[in-house]
Amino acid sequence: MSIVVLKLSDVKGVAEDRPTHCPSCKGDILRRWGGSVRKIRDQRVKVAIVYRYRCCRCRHTFRHYPAGVDQAQQSQPSGIRHFPIWLAAQAAQQKTQQNRFVGFEPEPTAIGFVETRAPG
Repeated sequence: MSIVVLKLSDVKGVAEDRPTHCPSCKGDILRRWGGSVRKIRDQRVKVAIVYRYRCCRCRHTFRHYPAGVDQAQQSQPSGIRHFPIWLAAQAAQQKTQQNRFVGFEPEPTAIGFVETRAPG
């Protein structure tokens, strides 16, 4: 049996570095263009400060997130931890839809679904 080890990055509340270039034009002159405090779903860090930057060359604005935080309002480790639960729910839903297609009708129970054969 193989073991999968996920190395999760540490979640920071504030970015420790500045972006080095514009994601749009690769320009290297950037100006901070405001910031905001965002609530995030994580076990340790509850808020993150996200700064916006503006490229002086193409005037494109973009956000620079702290390490371990992305544009969804949860930390990346939190999202990875919840992925297996989401995947299991998707698989169960797909199996239920396939069973209905071939003539099985699931019966709802307190725990989940029990597959039974349709009469015929």
